[in-house]
Amino acid sequence: MRLAFAASLLAVTLAAPRGEAAPPSWLAQHGLLEGSIDAGWRVAFGNDARNPGFSAVTLGGELLVGLSVGAGFGVLVGGHGRVGSTDGGSYDELAGSLGAVLQVAERVRLLLGGDVGRAWLDMPARSSLFAGGWLASTIDVLSLGRGALQLCIRLDLVNFIDNIPALPLVSVSFGGGIGARY
Repeated sequence: MRLAFAASLLAVTLAAPRGEAAPPSWLAQHGLLEGSIDAGWRVAFGNDARNPGFSAVTLGGELLVGLSVGAGFGVLVGGHGRVGSTDGGSYDELAGSLGAVLQVAERVRLLLGGDVGRAWLDMPARSSLFAGGWLASTIDVLSLGRGALQLCIRLDLVNFIDNIPALPLVSVSFGGGIGARY
């Protein structure tokens, strides 16, 4: 008897007409989420007064969240972390970011922003605050509904604020990697 009741209840449930799906929430329509894993190279910029020969090879990741505010434009906050090595030891950095994103084509986006963070040489021995700006581009290689898998490139220019002789006064970094967005 119980088995017959359960079977009839299941049949009625499966046969019942379905209502239309609720529209996505405002946050689901306008929220932005970007993440990437990348490799990079940071070097002294120009004829640097403190350490013109500085060079570091890094691996890292970045996570940005934000809101689309209309017509392919959005604002982002987030951060990145990198670990790597220099000729003289280890190099690590951690930074917070504020930026903007502009969709310039169906699969191409430009990101522009600023970073403030801290870099360590031979952690925790020597460290310096840094501040600077960055420019990035992403190219969707596989669209997944609203999201995508993408190739990412990033160029940044920072000023190391504390007087650490092993770090340059100004540094440029170029990196590339893979990521995802929603």
